[in-house]
Amino acid sequence: MANPKNEDVTVVLEPGQDPNFHLESKLLKGGRLVFKNEHFPGFTVNFAISDPTNSGYLFPSDPKMALGAKQIHNPNDRCPAQGDSWKQFEPVSVSTDFKTLTVRNLNEFATDFGFTLFVTQSPSGPQGPYLALDPIGQNENGPPSVDGGGGLFGSQGISWSYVAVGVAVVVLALIALSRFGVFGH
Repeated sequence: MANPKNEDVTVVLEPGQDPNFHLESKLLKGGRLVFKNEHFPGFTVNFAISDPTNSGYLFPSDPKMALGAKQIHNPNDRCPAQGDSWKQFEPVSVSTDFKTLTVRNLNEFATDFGFTLFVTQSPSGPQGPYLALDPIGQNENGPPSVDGGGGLFGSQGISWSYVAVGVAVVVLALIALSRFGVFGH
C-alpha cells in the first residue's frame, strides 16, 4: 500500500496582530487547508513555524498539547480547545527543535473540521502560557481508491454503486434475452 501524501504547511507567527498568524501552503483554498487524497491513504502534514518577529513561540514538546481538532457540524461550533482530539486529524510528533509539528490526517470522508495549533515560549516545560492559532480544514474525499490508485474507482472516478447498478442491468438483460429465446435452446 502507498504511503500517506506528505504536505508541508508554514505557520507564520504574527503575535500582536489579528489574526496572530497566517499559513503558507499549496493546500490553501479560500482561507482553509483543503485536503484531496489523489489516491493516497490520507496525509502526513508537517506544520513548520516561521517566526519573523523573533517572538520565541514554539510547539510544546508533547504533540497532544500542540493540537486540538474536531469535526465541524455547523458554523456556530466552537473552536477546538487544547486536549480536543479527533481520530481523523491527530498529532504524531514534535521535532527536537520544537519548530515542526507532524500530524496524521486520515481523510476518510468528506467533512469540514476545525483545528487549533498551540504554541508556547517554554516548549520543554513547564509549558504555557499558550498562544492559540485557529485555522480551518476541509477533507474532500475518503480513502484511496480500491483498485490501488489512478484507476476507474475511487473519489475521482466511477463509484462502486455505479458498477453494481451496471452489473444488475447486464444480468437482467441476459435473463430477459434468455427467456425470449435469443440464445437458442
